[in-house]
Formats: sequence, structure tokens, C-alpha cells
Amino acid sequence: MYAYNKESPVVKKSHDERDHSDESREYSPLSAPGEYERFQSGYCASGPAYNASLMAPEKKIDFPDELSIAPGELTREYLPAGTVLYKSMRYDSFDAARALAGQENKEEWEGQYFALDKAISEGYEMDYLDENTGNGRAWLHTFVVTKDIPILRNTAPRHGDDSYSGGQKAAAVKHFLINNPDILGDNTTAYIHPGKPLMPTLSEMGVAFNGPHDREGGVEIIIGGEQLKNLDVTHSEPHQYKMWERR
Repeated sequence: MYAYNKESPVVKKSHDERDHSDESREYSPLSAPGEYERFQSGYCASGPAYNASLMAPEKKIDFPDELSIAPGELTREYLPAGTVLYKSMRYDSFDAARALAGQENKEEWEGQYFALDKAISEGYEMDYLDENTGNGRAWLHTFVVTKDIPILRNTAPRHGDDSYSGGQKAAAVKHFLINNPDILGDNTTAYIHPGKPLMPTLSEMGVAFNGPHDREGGVEIIIGGEQLKNLDVTHSEPHQYKMWERR
């Protein structure tokens, strides 16, 4: 579980005030090729964003050996059109434009979190209840993917272990991508840098992320940037709680 944010913000808050329940972010460099352009043969990255990534001071990528990713455990695939996703929120609607407007691109795992399994999304609903009474309402939204979305799929089992931090997991992913440039392509891999937050960088490339939610096989999908516009809400339902019990 990467555990940064889970629902879309409507008001920007200070760091101490944020509940981190659902802040989404998008990386916005000065030069940004199209979402699929970087995956085409012959593409050559250039411009301020690329040059800045090359000139930035090198940082050691440090993470526990247990989080090392083996060949075949991190692959580039596509989240196909027609895929059904779920997302629990405190809000009765999802506005992609508002989510994009609230992005700051400072954290490793900034993005909108979705699940293929409805039960995983419903598990976050406790976060949206009154912390003293357990009363309140959450909304479960159902989405359909309208266009194939490039996605990195991480199946390394230890990455579902909450005893490791999100920063450590992001460092392991960056290390693997930098040392295996065939995953994203040589030119695109140049954008992956130890000093740049992982998910905002992937979002700027138009790439989503599919990783372990837990050690039991559950997964969560993180989508940011313009790819949020490739999701349509098909159903929204309220879930009422009293004393942490769903009614």
C-alpha cells in the first residue's frame, strides 16, 4: 500500500491541516511531450524539463533490500478501455478538472487512488467519518476507463507491506526503472530521477501505476494528470454510517 491520498480535494489546506484522504497531483514541467509520444520509436527527449533532470545533483537511491524488484515484477502494460474502477470519497461527485487544479506535485505518491475490487475502496470509508462518533456518509463511485491508459504494474509482494514507507517503495521503483530503461524506453527513463517525486513524474508522462495494496493480493491503481479525463463516472451511491457501522 502506497497510502498518500484517496479522494479529490476541493479546498487547499496547509500541510498540517490536510487529512491526506484525497489530494491529487500532476507534474507540470516547462516542456511536456504528449502522453503517448514518448513511447514511439525515434522519440528524443529535449527541452527544459529534460535538461533539468540531467543537470540535477545525483542522489543515492536508498531502500531496504527486501523492497528490491526482480525482473518481471515491474512491467509496462495498458489499463484497457472498458475496465471498471471504484473509488470511495467524502464527496457526492468526482470532478477531474477540480482534482487537476488541486495538484501540487511534491509527494512521491500523489495521485487519485482507485481499486478494481469494490471492497478495497469501501475500506477507506472509515476515513471520512466523524472521528469521535463514527457517524457520517461516504460515497462509492464507479468509473469506466474510456481510453487505454499506459500503466506500470508492480507485483513485487513486499511493496504491499505497510511496515515500509512510501518513500522507500518509490526509491525501489525508481532504482529499477533507471537500471532497466527498456521498461519505459531510454529517452523516457531520463525523466526518472532520484530527486523527483515518482508519481507526479509518471503522471506527466501519461503513465498510471498499479501496485500492491496489501500482502493478500489486493491492488490499487494510481492515476494522475490528464489521464483522469479518460475516466467516466457510471454510478454513485451513498453509504451512511452510525457508530462506524454501515446502515
